[in-house]
Amino acid sequence: MSAAQKKHDHSSMFRKGIQRGQGTRHREETSIRIRKEKREARFREKRRARGSPTSMPDGFNVNIQLLTVGTDQQKLDALVTIRKMLSLSDEPPIKQVVEAGLLPIFVSFLHRNDNYHMQFEAAWVLTNVASGPTVYTKAVIDAHAIPPLVTLLNSPHEDVREQVIWVLGNITGDCIAFRDHMIQHGIVPAIIKNFNPQQQRVSTVQNTTWTLSNVCRGKPAPPMEIVAPIIPVLAWLIQYHDDDTVADACWALCYITDGDNERIEAVVAAGVCMRLVELMNHPSPNVQTPAVRTIGNIVTGSDHPTQAVIDSGAIPMLTNLMDHDKSSTRKEVMWALSNIAAGSQTQIQRLIDGKLLPKIISMAVDQEFAIRKEAIWTLANITSGGTESQIEYIVHNGCLEAFNNIMSSHDIKIVVVCLESVENILKTGERDKRNRGLAENPYAESVEMVGLLDCLELLQDHEEQQVYTLAVKILEQYFAEGTEEALTTPQPSIFDFSTGFQ
Repeated sequence: MSAAQKKHDHSSMFRKGIQRGQGTRHREETSIRIRKEKREARFREKRRARGSPTSMPDGFNVNIQLLTVGTDQQKLDALVTIRKMLSLSDEPPIKQVVEAGLLPIFVSFLHRNDNYHMQFEAAWVLTNVASGPTVYTKAVIDAHAIPPLVTLLNSPHEDVREQVIWVLGNITGDCIAFRDHMIQHGIVPAIIKNFNPQQQRVSTVQNTTWTLSNVCRGKPAPPMEIVAPIIPVLAWLIQYHDDDTVADACWALCYITDGDNERIEAVVAAGVCMRLVELMNHPSPNVQTPAVRTIGNIVTGSDHPTQAVIDSGAIPMLTNLMDHDKSSTRKEVMWALSNIAAGSQTQIQRLIDGKLLPKIISMAVDQEFAIRKEAIWTLANITSGGTESQIEYIVHNGCLEAFNNIMSSHDIKIVVVCLESVENILKTGERDKRNRGLAENPYAESVEMVGLLDCLELLQDHEEQQVYTLAVKILEQYFAEGTEEALTTPQPSIFDFSTGFQ
């Protein structure tokens, strides 16, 4: 892949500048904390979602000896009683069951191919144990439950297969170490081999999709050779008629695309972009949110997947979502637009042709700070990679006012981004001045008119070296005559201008 085709993460605090091809960004962890907490709450609910029993015996009063010496019916009855206890929504006796040493007995029931009822109940018990804290999920693994569970994915009974899928999903979703342990036991090919959504009931499809999403979840991401066969399955599942299934399939694609360009390209190659764009308008936020986030992830890739998203009609959809009721969605939308703006000049022009820029500039001023930042990044990327006419367009529509408005922020990174953007605009003006034989830089007056010149002079005393060095550099190169007195004012001795701006 050529340097011109590749986009890079520019999330580090200090870098040489906003350069062409370096404008895409992955999400900052702090910006997704609330959404992650909501997602985790839904995940925990899913791990124990079969509902509470209608009647329960008092206390943990099962005759556990029947599990080993009783008849098959007595063993099954005892197993059902324990399963009901563990299905309690409040304080199920998982600890008592584990400490009683019962897990190996339950695992032994998984081998009873002559009694699928026993296999089903044992798998259900293990599902509930594995829904508890990590220490109890580990206890299921330590009881050597994984090999027989994976084998039972071949069971002729759908009840058994569905319950097994559920317990495997619980273990896989607990932590990265357990996810990788399950991958090593061949969970992915075993699931895919036995997955036939057109003939299986909806609940089985739901649980299978959820488990596959847990395989894709977490960082470091699973190896590409594990993820690759899952992608075509997900491409089919996002067309499914059940919203919960579609939501989990979208989340799985979101996890996969939150990575390197190889993964993004593989997802795009599966032909999912058109459907994901459609789902961005889904009435359920459970579906809409991961669809929007996946589209946002895809446009962090090279120009090719970004173009696939644009060709799928994403820009009009993103335009509509800019006025979404939820601020978190507006931020996701603006983040996606900022990464499209980091693409080719043709892709930047699609944003201009879609008449998004005036709205983006407005949002850079009047939205909450997290959204303003994303809007500023969008404008900054245009100053970096846009044509002279594209830069002229955003200046004409008020981008300098937006930059000036946020210069007083305590967010040093965004201040630096604004300064670099102003420098890019003035550089463009210098080229225009030379090419047209103008007496003055056509953008210098605009910078002064919006108050940016006063701001630059104030930033000479900023405590951050990168900020004051950039401010001085701009003043010296483009406003030397008007700021000579300011530039000769002695600076504190801790500042070292001899190093220059790197």
